Amino acid sequence: MTDAPLAYTVHPGGPLASEELQHALTQWLRANGINPSLVSVDAPISVLPLPHPGPDGQTWLIQVIVLEQFHIDHLGAKEINLITGRPVTFQRTIPLTVPFPNQPATGAEHQTDGGPAGSQSAADEGLDQQGEAVADTDGDAETAPDEAGGQ
Repeated sequence: MTDAPLAYTVHPGGPLASEELQHALTQWLRANGINPSLVSVDAPISVLPLPHPGPDGQTWLIQVIVLEQFHIDHLGAKEINLITGRPVTFQRTIPLTVPFPNQPATGAEHQTDGGPAGSQSAADEGLDQQGEAVADTDGDAETAPDEAGGQ
């Protein structure tokens, strides 16, 4: 475990404040095995503690990433809700393997109720819908495996 708080909000949901935050978020998601083009930034992205049975019979606390992921079809396109016209999302939890590099927001800024998921992804400017790099302007393009399945 790191010195980071057990629960924190990496991104509160909504527009990303800067290109630097978008780059940091994209790299962090990739480092945790998550395809950034499948993550809605309109919803909060948080790290939470989760009780988990340990090998010694005691309960351990592990940290998980909680986010809203776009549901994609067999061609890799985002599924669209025919009533709302917005992309379909589902909540996903993934074990945290790499902590977020910057000091995250904590406390009152942490949201647990989610919010309406939108159409913008964490990597809209750098990846196509299949998670393949479309333009490598800084020379560090790397893609994570497609994360279409939920956990």
